[in-house]
Amino acid sequence: MTDLSNPPQSVLSPIGQPIKRREDARFLTGAGQYTDDVVMQRQIVEQITDLRERLGFSVIFITHDVSLLIEIADRIAIMYAGEIVEEASADDVYRRPRHPYARGLLRSFPALHGPRRELGGISGSPPDLMALPSGCPFHPRCPAAVARCAVDHPELGPTAFGADEPGRRLDRLAVEIEHALDAGRRVACLLHDDVEGLPSELAVRAAQ
Repeated sequence: MTDLSNPPQSVLSPIGQPIKRREDARFLTGAGQYTDDVVMQRQIVEQITDLRERLGFSVIFITHDVSLLIEIADRIAIMYAGEIVEEASADDVYRRPRHPYARGLLRSFPALHGPRRELGGISGSPPDLMALPSGCPFHPRCPAAVARCAVDHPELGPTAFGADEPGRRLDRLAVEIEHALDAGRRVACLLHDDVEGLPSELAVRAAQ
């Protein structure tokens, strides 16, 4: 990582705007939203990624293009109706989604690697943010919803697997650091209250 003890005043961003530099610099971008030109989007992302590696700042990408995030992000936070419903490493989100909405998003585009799969979608329409449904805001569109989903609002917390989340191989120190940074895997879904009742598609243990 670049030494930021004496950083330059600014650096020119890929879209021509100066990025102010500080020791804890972060760059917020919606690069994937500004153009429908896939080639241009890729060039912008590559330049931002190169700057991140050379200058040592973190980048927050805001986009609907989940396939793009899986390729470039370390962690992903999936939002629905203005709230985070799943947060995990990019690999975990891609291989083992734990929220029905995250799984629906992933099935909306072709697999990045491996055999072809049938594309799906998410039924219904996004909710009116001024008149959200009771309980879980995703329940009217959720194929796995149960009765209490229309009543109780889920809080963001550990998955049904907790510290035994499949695919995680952390030593004790790594677990303590992850806990201190609040960087573990989290999901906002009432189905995760009981691992035995968790639908099989949300309980995948092996890489897909």
